[in-house]
Amino acid sequence: MERLVAQTSLGKISYLHRNGRLPLIFLHGLGGTGNSWIKLNHYLDSRFELFMVDLLGHGRSDKPGIEYSIHNQCEFITEFVDVLDIKPFGLLGNSYGGWIAAKLAAGYVQSDYLYLVDSAGVNPTVGESNTSDAFLDMLMKISRYNRRDIMKKIIMSNSRTSEKLDPEELHNLKAGTIIIWGEDDNVIPLKYGIKFHEMIPGSLFFKIDGAGHIPQVTHPEKVSEIINGTAIE
Repeated sequence: MERLVAQTSLGKISYLHRNGRLPLIFLHGLGGTGNSWIKLNHYLDSRFELFMVDLLGHGRSDKPGIEYSIHNQCEFITEFVDVLDIKPFGLLGNSYGGWIAAKLAAGYVQSDYLYLVDSAGVNPTVGESNTSDAFLDMLMKISRYNRRDIMKKIIMSNSRTSEKLDPEELHNLKAGTIIIWGEDDNVIPLKYGIKFHEMIPGSLFFKIDGAGHIPQVTHPEKVSEIINGTAIE
């Protein structure tokens, strides 16, 4: 894989890329980077073109002084898709990245497939109860590129009810949706994966035994097997 950069109106976007004929765009969780998906590179079919993105305010992507809303992240990725003329494509998101991916598929871009991996967006967020220093400390340890002020902005933005995924927009999703969840996720428990499955008509649901919140890291072969078997040309 190679690291590349694209320019958007909100700043540059850094991403890992692998050539192929069926594009997949990967969005990581809060405080993470596109590298959180890199183990899948060894197991995903060669037919897939991979774009493992560093979200706005994360990794090697730019960190402008803006409000870090779900909308702004969606605008960021929408421009990325337009600049590189990526179509058709599938979206994959883990945790915070799943929240963004679902919002993108609901109203910003036309994706063929949507993979929600232990996704946020319908569960209570940390910021709804408190913004603890301990949680921020943990985020700062995930990546050396993280900035505490930006992580705090994202947490506070995510705490607003208006940012949540609306049941109606999930019900009306046009993308073929595949939900993947770690059985032992203690960050966003399995019941929220089941909730997504119930709200998205025609969605497929896969539970990964023994996996936690980031199965693409701990169980990359199993996650890849699901993707390989459900993305139909």
